[in-house]
Amino acid sequence: MSAVTATVTENAATPAPAAKPVAGQGRWTRERGSGGPSLAFVLLLPALLLLIFGGIQYGMHDYARSLALAAAQAGVRAATQAPASTARGQQAAQEFVADHAAGTLTDATVTATRDGAVITVTVTAAAPSLIPLTQPKVTQHASGAIEELP
Repeated sequence: MSAVTATVTENAATPAPAAKPVAGQGRWTRERGSGGPSLAFVLLLPALLLLIFGGIQYGMHDYARSLALAAAQAGVRAATQAPASTARGQQAAQEFVADHAAGTLTDATVTATRDGAVITVTVTAAAPSLIPLTQPKVTQHASGAIEELP
């Protein structure tokens, strides 16, 4: 039994011949990879951020337009009630901007004009912006026929 054990031990102790490395596949190159995913991330990140912040900016601008239109409509409702008054319509639109759109619409100007039996209220204001050094403007108009007493 000792002869068999000695033979097994001798065969286990002899190392197998080492494989020769192929050019370009050293010890470190297999672990590093080509960097393709990192390059794709670096190239696509600006486009992704532009898409995200562009969508947010569009939503903020659309909300500001909606508020400006609501202010103009409030002004027309107040101005067309008998007896018609453009000053009352202008004041109602300014109050709407101050009460409901103070954080969104800035530098708002309200004009009310009367053309025959129609009053038009125009609200122009600066909308919020995520882009530095830009201040987009929104302008909305609303018109209505003057109410007449019977």
